[in-house]
Amino acid sequence: MSELSRFLTSAQTKKLQESGFFSLYDFITYFPFRIQKIVPFGIESLDSQEIFLWTAKLKRISYKKNKNQFLVLDFQDGRRSIQLYLFSVANFTLKILKVEKTFQLLLKKKDNFWSLLRYSEYRPEDLCDRFILGRAENKIYLQPVYKKLKKLKSLDFLSVHNKLPDYIYKINLEGLIPKNRILSQSINLKPIHKPSSLYENKSSIKNWITLQTYLKIINYKLY
Repeated sequence: MSELSRFLTSAQTKKLQESGFFSLYDFITYFPFRIQKIVPFGIESLDSQEIFLWTAKLKRISYKKNKNQFLVLDFQDGRRSIQLYLFSVANFTLKILKVEKTFQLLLKKKDNFWSLLRYSEYRPEDLCDRFILGRAENKIYLQPVYKKLKKLKSLDFLSVHNKLPDYIYKINLEGLIPKNRILSQSINLKPIHKPSSLYENKSSIKNWITLQTYLKIINYKLY
């Protein structure tokens, strides 16, 4: 676990251990079960599973009460205005949501109704090419989605992977398997956890499956 603790906080390391991860290898070989496409708001799409990234200013907050109290949020980006509903009125939520502040939002449309999935105050001075809400560039992202494992949610996995350097994902097979035409002497799992394209993601998964199949065949022949 010391391999991972070099890059993580003690709290994150403890959480990983409690969920069954005791080595770097354990963690990087726990794969996401699907890839979520996040596209800039305003792009027409036929894919109902896509999530939209929108940067907009909060213009008004209204309180409504039916069975439960909820917030009605009016956002505007200069061209479009959308009214969104938030069913969390905790004190920390009210401290974050300030009128005339700009936010990045994750939206999903279903039955002509926009749902607010997540939000974060927009920080244009800290924009980066990875998907970090509040600091994301206005482009298409491919975000892995992980199944919940004990105390770890998908966002916890993403947070850890964002902290790991790229070289961590390269598994060197030189000397472990004979040279052959099917498998290379190294496998890179970065496209599985930090995909830049679906093609790279699927190719990396295919290489991993081929390796596992090869090892099973070798193991069968030995015994």
